[in-house]
Amino acid sequence: NEWQGNLVNDFEKALFVKFPKLAEIKNILIDNGAIYSAMSGSGSTVYGLFDSEVNLKHLFKEEFYFGAFL
Repeated sequence: NEWQGNLVNDFEKALFVKFPKLAEIKNILIDNGAIYSAMSGSGSTVYGLFDSEVNLKHLFKEEFYFGAFL
């Protein structure tokens, strides 16, 4: 729970300006319960970590969505 706002990907700031859809996806994940969301590396993926199983596929009809619960 402490990662959000403290653990950052420095590429996000620049890429979110150029590709606002990435920021939108991150915000959707957070707004729907992700305890942490970030862009991986240089931006191949935006992911969210949740503390319970969720299915957000209906929110990402035009994007590739993969959900797994361990």
